[in-house]
Amino acid sequence: KVKHLLDEMKPTLNKFVDRIDWNKEKTEARIKGKHVSGTFAVDAANLLINLKLSLAASLIKGTIESKIDDAIDKHM
Repeated sequence: KVKHLLDEMKPTLNKFVDRIDWNKEKTEARIKGKHVSGTFAVDAANLLINLKLSLAASLIKGTIESKIDDAIDKHM
């Protein structure tokens, strides 16, 4: 499910993310880029999103949050 979430957000994230590293089970992804870093993780009961945004990325924080919320509604 996290993979579907990140796949849908890819057009938005591509502006900021250079790489996405998955764990073996595909239940956690670590993202890293010039303007953002963090993790997306899921277990049976929880979804945890932890992002650190640069000043440039924080200018569109609302857009990023909206895209995440829309993808969560669609895939979770």
